[in-house]
Amino acid sequence: MSWLWRHKVWGVLIAIMVGLSVAGARLATHSPTLAAPGQGDERLVHLLSQEFDTPNRHRLVAALVGPTGTQTATFGADPFTTFPVASLTKTFTAALFAESIRRGEVGPRTRVGSLLPLGIAAVASTTLEELATYRSGLGEWGDDQRDTGIRRWWVESVRGSSIHNASLDEVLERAQHDQLSTRGQFGYSNIGFALLGHALAQAAGTDFPTLMRARLLEPLGMLSTALTPASGGPGPHGFSRAGQLAAPWPIGAYGPSGGAMSTLRDMTVYLRALLGNKLLRTAMAPQTVRGAPTGTGYGWMIDTTRTGHPVAFKSGNIGGFASALIVDVEGGRAVVVLSDTANEVIAAAWHLLEPAR
Repeated sequence: MSWLWRHKVWGVLIAIMVGLSVAGARLATHSPTLAAPGQGDERLVHLLSQEFDTPNRHRLVAALVGPTGTQTATFGADPFTTFPVASLTKTFTAALFAESIRRGEVGPRTRVGSLLPLGIAAVASTTLEELATYRSGLGEWGDDQRDTGIRRWWVESVRGSSIHNASLDEVLERAQHDQLSTRGQFGYSNIGFALLGHALAQAAGTDFPTLMRARLLEPLGMLSTALTPASGGPGPHGFSRAGQLAAPWPIGAYGPSGGAMSTLRDMTVYLRALLGNKLLRTAMAPQTVRGAPTGTGYGWMIDTTRTGHPVAFKSGNIGGFASALIVDVEGGRAVVVLSDTANEVIAAAWHLLEPAR
């Protein structure tokens, strides 16, 4: 066996041992439980205490807005605690899409290639509406077949981070290599919303964080909401589905699809705006999308209540955090749940909105 070959073998063995050590350290982490006692509306605290009386829960906040007012509940956090809201960010981007259409900067049929440098790649011909309704044909992250192998295992399983902390140039390059094999059908896509957000910013002559702040967050008074730093700087730590401590999960230029952080206070403001603002409701209007599991609006999924009228909802999950948002415009009710564990919270959000569901 040559020295070079022995060196490679030892390198692999060391990497495996380091990975096992890191994994073992995570497994040794004490599984979290829901922080008690809960604070806030007594009924809401009781419902959430029952809903999340399971292992691997920790800090959690929720708000329910309805005709009789607003109820909130917090566990181990307060209304100003910051949580990554993951794919709820897509609803922000969808709202900006509706606003850009209103301003005449873009239209539903504007091609993304007219705003972003995508060359002659297939993706250049996709419309902004196709991106907003998940029917562009793009994969989840773009050219998804490259996301296999030892690199993804090392970064995500061992380091607990994300291989998708990409620059805008990297996102554009991935989009250009995607075959768009399911174009016209529903296909959940993070890269699609990343392209949509950056295209809207380009049409407005700015960058996406500035666009989101100037046209959505500041007008609504959501002053504690922002995108995570592109560098993936310090952020809150959550827990995996198994209760292991999870590292922050930066996603760089994919930010318009899932990179925002917010607070219960700001998300409650957002709930009220979604119920009362005609422009924001535009993004929740049902669109006909072949192959969708229920239906979609711009960024939103559409279901129906027990009484049969449409309800817009969105859930999210990123780096040890889960989130859910449901809006029943006709019923005048909306709910948000934010958690610092990766176990989903959408079912609990539905139960808060419709206890008998």
